[in-house]
Amino acid sequence: MYRCALILLALLPLTVLAGQGYRPIADPSADDIFVFGSELVRLSRERAAIVWRSLPDVQTFEPAISDDLVLAGSSRGLYALDRASGAVRWRIKAGSILYSPAVTREYAYVAGQDGSLRAVALSDGRTRWQRHFAGWLYPPAVADGLLVTGGSARTLFGIDRGNGKTRWTIDLGNEPVYRSVAVDQGRVVVTVFDGSVLMLDAQTGDTLWRVEDQAASRPPGVAAGRLYLAGLDGVLRVRTAATGKLIWSRRLQSPLSEPIISGGVVVVTAADRIIALHALYGGVLWERSAPFILAGRPRISGDKLILVSRDYRLAAWRLRGIPKLSH
Repeated sequence: MYRCALILLALLPLTVLAGQGYRPIADPSADDIFVFGSELVRLSRERAAIVWRSLPDVQTFEPAISDDLVLAGSSRGLYALDRASGAVRWRIKAGSILYSPAVTREYAYVAGQDGSLRAVALSDGRTRWQRHFAGWLYPPAVADGLLVTGGSARTLFGIDRGNGKTRWTIDLGNEPVYRSVAVDQGRVVVTVFDGSVLMLDAQTGDTLWRVEDQAASRPPGVAAGRLYLAGLDGVLRVRTAATGKLIWSRRLQSPLSEPIISGGVVVVTAADRIIALHALYGGVLWERSAPFILAGRPRISGDKLILVSRDYRLAAWRLRGIPKLSH
């Protein structure tokens, strides 16, 4: 349990460490920003206003967005909220934390601190199948008909998402750093607390490549065949997804947020600074102080960087001269 607390602490931004914190995400296909933490709030990016607030005093994790639902893991189970109104459509109660779900067209796949993994129908919350593993289990990546997940058992599992049966296992030798990330339908990348980064064949579990960094990294951002890895040592490393070869690295400072990549820009936060770098070469385009205490990392929308405060104010910075990013 102590290691689980350390993992979650390492994954939270500075604003969370400083007190009651929130982290926003945005659905790029809509005018939504969802801010989560001790409640779940939907903001209108266009109107810079609160649309609804839900789940007061419930510690929520990053929600997953479907066409008409907002699905939030929490300290009290999994909630499915109506996307338009914020009303609870259905709920799965749990005696321990359920993490952020992975969502497909019909199902949510949710893992928990109790080692549970279940497939839940989006339509009514009914469980299609459920498994239990030793220790806690982190949110799965969905790739090639499988769920890829691991946790405190230091093992990575490939699970058939149709029936929940184990297709393959890999002994990692150490705990993964939160969730695995699907690079495409056939490959999954996982970062490990010993500093390893592994690219796996999702269907077979075979290791396509493995590299060892000096420090562990958060789950990567993926863009244009590159992996953007925010090290817990404050170094941003960029590797090719094909071979794991290091393209460039830039020492910034800790705590370093998971990177956001859009077009030719990668944006990270480091302490109270927001830094934009050239995604191809790693040169710093600009660095600025945040105008307020951020509710997590910013978002990029078109040519604007959207910032959210912990009291739900919005600010937008225009990103000028965005370079073109190609394979």
